Formats: sequence, C-alpha cells, structure tokens
Amino acid sequence: MIAVTCSPAGPKLDLNYSMPTPAPGEALLRVLLAGICSTDVEVAFRKYKGGFTGVLGHEFVGRIDAMNLKRDKDCRFSIGDRVVSEINIVPPNSKSTNYHQRAQDPDRSVLGLIKRDGVFAEYVCVPIENLHKVPDNIPTEVAVFTEPVAAACQILEQVHIKPTDRVAVLGVGKLGVLICFVLKACGKDVTAISRKGSHFGVLELRDIPTRKVSEAMVEMKESFDLVVECTGNAEGFNNALELVKPYGTIVLKTTMAGMTQTNLTAVVVKELTLVGSRCGPFDAALRMLSQRQVVLDDIKKDIYDITAFPSAISRALMAETLKVILRITPTSSN
Repeated sequence: MIAVTCSPAGPKLDLNYSMPTPAPGEALLRVLLAGICSTDVEVAFRKYKGGFTGVLGHEFVGRIDAMNLKRDKDCRFSIGDRVVSEINIVPPNSKSTNYHQRAQDPDRSVLGLIKRDGVFAEYVCVPIENLHKVPDNIPTEVAVFTEPVAAACQILEQVHIKPTDRVAVLGVGKLGVLICFVLKACGKDVTAISRKGSHFGVLELRDIPTRKVSEAMVEMKESFDLVVECTGNAEGFNNALELVKPYGTIVLKTTMAGMTQTNLTAVVVKELTLVGSRCGPFDAALRMLSQRQVVLDDIKKDIYDITAFPSAISRALMAETLKVILRITPTSSN
C-alpha cells in the first residue's frame, strides 16, 4: 500500500509499505482523508521530541474495512461505518478505559507520533474502543477536523471559564483558529492574538476580535483572565505571562523540542494557574460539528492526493495555509 513514512532521513512516499493486520480487538480502517497539522511537520523534520520512525499522521476519517472482534466483546460498529479514532492507544490488558486515562497511560502508543504507525496511508489499524462513528450529516471534509476540535474542547473540560472572563487565544494558526471557534460557540469573550494575522479574516467573519501581538503587548497587558498559548514558539509563554491578569490562568497547548527559558517568578508573584492541555473528547467535538455549533464548511482546505505529499507538506509550511488535507486513493486490496 502507499504510505508516507518518517525516518532520520526525513519523510518519504513509500509505494510498497506493508499492509497492517488488525490484532484482536482492532479494526482495519481504509483512510479517506487525513489532515496535516503542525506537529506532523515537526515530526517529519525531526524537530519533535524523541524522534519517530514509521507512518506519519494522526488526524483522519476512514471507513471500517474489517474487524478482529474479541469473543467476549459486543461491537457497536459495522463494516463500512465512517469513523474517526482517538490517537492514544493502550495495551490490551490496560486498566485505562476512557480518553482521559488513555491520554496519560504510561504504556500508551500514539498514532503517527510514538511507537505506532499513523494514518498517512491507505490503511491503518486501531483498537475498536478508540473509534467514534461520524454522524451522517457531517461531511467527510469536516469530519477530518475532529481530532483538533476535540483538542480545543479539552480546554473546557479542564478550566471553568466564567461568563465575565476575558479570554485571549495567543497564536492563531491551525489549532488556534479552531480553539477560537469552539470558545466563541460556547459564548466566551474571545480575542485572537497573532504575530502575522494570516487568519484574521476567517475569525472576523465570526465576530471574533483580532489583534497583532505587537499591539496587544502594548495595549492589553494584564487584560485577560485566561490566555490559551498555542504559538508553537518559545516566546509565546513569556507573552502569555504579560497578557494574563494576576490570579489568572494560562493554558499551554504548545509542545516543543528542547528547553524553554521563562520567568517562573512571574508565575509565583502573579499567583497564576498553569494548565497543560493535550487531547480532548471526540464525542463533544462530533456533537459540535453535527449541531453546527462549529462550522467549518467555509474554511479553506488545500486537498492533495497522497502521491503529491511533497507538495502537500510544502504547502503546510506556509504561514497563510490554514489546513492541508491528504486524499487517500486506494491502490491495493486486503
């Protein structure tokens, strides 16, 4: 089968990658669409912690092609169902039974990131317990956003945001835009702050105020009860420290290789709360998409066939690009 793999030599298109076989309790999925996110780019070019060798990718939507059911387990899925999958995978004997537990299980593997082939391929195997059926009214080109929308929803799982709170999303790239959409859909007072403002247009269409970092750092210091930091760069946390009010909260979404220098004294003096935030609830994300609380139909999506992966990842590197999606055209049979 065709797959995009990663190694110390960099990413490459492999036309003869081995077809996966589902273990007991797993499903074999035919990948329909897969999204390229900033983490995929970091992994591909060896900038992500730990390094990774295998098939890239973790954001996707697919169809169930086969299932290897355990004898004592009922199954709520059928062959042909359109599904998405949580990315954290635990051993068969794990006591982790929900997404919260799987996300922090010490023995977990992660699709396309840690010890597990990802989804930039014709087929992928995942545990059936990780699957979520996609409602019929969600287009496939929208369903592919489920994983990052879930990551945005995780903020609401972790932090109580009062109706009077002012929220800043610092860094409005691929994930930051979705975080703004989710918070706005839940009635939060959100301001989007970015260095370049490449995506301000799509935010302003949804009545989300926008500011350049250069402006905000002069005019909006200590103006926000909550700052969500998802800049992807080392200076983002320091900027968040200046934007947040005393007794406020900073939610950290950025993951970076290496160490970040920062002023932890400011955290103590301002009596701040720091919250690390990663994967989120797929059921909440699918509900928001199905009920059109978060509308992504009009988001510009650059769609490439998987065979054009070099062009696709080059496009994903451009600041003005909001989302690059790989279309997986089957060439092999199982």
